Amino acid sequence: MAGERERKLTFEEALGKLEAVVQALEGGNLKLEEALDYYQEGIRLVRFCREQLNKFEHKLQILMAQEDGELVIRELELPEV
Repeated sequence: MAGERERKLTFEEALGKLEAVVQALEGGNLKLEEALDYYQEGIRLVRFCREQLNKFEHKLQILMAQEDGELVIRELELPEV
Protein backbone atom coordinates (compact mmCIF):
# COMPACT_ATOMS: atom_id res chain seq x y z
CA MET A 1 0.00 0.00 0.00
CA ALA A 2 2.67 2.51 0.97
CA GLY A 3 4.64 2.25 -2.29
CA GLU A 4 1.56 2.99 -4.36
CA ARG A 5 0.99 6.29 -2.58
CA GLU A 6 3.90 7.79 -4.49
CA ARG A 7 2.13 7.24 -7.82
CA LYS A 8 -0.89 9.42 -8.52
CA LEU A 9 -4.00 7.25 -8.49
CA THR A 10 -6.97 7.76 -10.73
CA PHE A 11 -10.38 8.07 -9.10
CA GLU A 12 -11.33 4.62 -10.38
CA GLU A 13 -8.15 3.03 -9.01
CA ALA A 14 -8.66 4.67 -5.63
CA LEU A 15 -12.28 3.53 -5.52
CA GLY A 16 -11.24 -0.03 -6.35
CA LYS A 17 -8.62 0.01 -3.61
CA LEU A 18 -11.18 1.42 -1.18
CA GLU A 19 -13.55 -1.45 -2.00
CA ALA A 20 -10.73 -3.93 -1.32
CA VAL A 21 -10.00 -2.24 2.03
CA VAL A 22 -13.66 -2.46 3.02
CA GLN A 23 -13.80 -6.15 2.09
CA ALA A 24 -10.66 -6.88 4.11
CA LEU A 25 -12.03 -5.05 7.15
CA GLU A 26 -15.43 -6.72 6.86
CA GLY A 27 -13.78 -10.14 6.55
CA GLY A 28 -12.77 -10.01 10.19
CA ASN A 29 -9.59 -12.05 9.65
CA LEU A 30 -7.11 -9.23 10.30
CA LYS A 31 -4.98 -8.74 13.36
CA LEU A 32 -5.59 -5.49 15.22
CA GLU A 33 -2.53 -3.72 13.77
CA GLU A 34 -3.40 -4.86 10.25
CA ALA A 35 -6.96 -3.65 10.68
CA LEU A 36 -5.71 -0.26 11.85
CA ASP A 37 -3.41 0.00 8.82
CA TYR A 38 -6.27 -0.87 6.49
CA TYR A 39 -8.55 1.61 8.26
CA GLN A 40 -5.99 4.42 7.90
CA GLU A 41 -5.52 3.59 4.22
CA GLY A 42 -9.29 3.60 3.78
CA ILE A 43 -9.58 7.05 5.33
CA ARG A 44 -6.83 8.32 3.02
CA LEU A 45 -8.61 6.85 0.00
CA VAL A 46 -11.97 8.32 1.04
CA ARG A 47 -10.39 11.77 1.36
CA PHE A 48 -8.71 11.41 -2.04
CA CYS A 49 -11.97 10.31 -3.71
CA ARG A 50 -13.90 13.14 -2.06
CA GLU A 51 -11.31 15.69 -3.26
CA GLN A 52 -11.51 14.29 -6.78
CA LEU A 53 -15.31 14.42 -6.79
CA ASN A 54 -15.22 18.02 -5.57
CA LYS A 55 -12.82 18.94 -8.39
CA PHE A 56 -15.03 17.23 -10.97
CA GLU A 57 -18.13 18.92 -9.59
CA HIS A 58 -16.54 22.35 -10.05
CA LYS A 59 -15.64 21.49 -13.64
CA LEU A 60 -19.17 20.48 -14.58
CA GLN A 61 -20.99 23.25 -16.31
CA ILE A 62 -24.23 23.59 -18.17
CA LEU A 63 -24.60 25.61 -21.33
CA MET A 64 -27.94 27.33 -21.22
CA ALA A 65 -29.43 29.00 -24.28
CA GLN A 66 -31.04 32.30 -23.45
CA GLU A 67 -34.03 33.69 -25.31
CA ASP A 68 -31.79 35.82 -27.55
CA GLY A 69 -29.76 32.75 -28.56
CA GLU A 70 -26.69 33.68 -26.54
CA LEU A 71 -25.08 30.81 -24.67
CA VAL A 72 -24.40 31.25 -20.97
CA ILE A 73 -22.19 28.99 -18.88
CA ARG A 74 -23.58 28.16 -15.44
CA GLU A 75 -22.18 25.94 -12.76
CA LEU A 76 -24.06 22.69 -12.34
CA GLU A 77 -25.72 22.57 -8.94
CA LEU A 78 -25.59 19.07 -7.52
CA PRO A 79 -27.45 18.00 -4.40
CA GLU A 80 -25.36 17.42 -1.29
CA VAL A 81 -24.66 13.77 -0.54
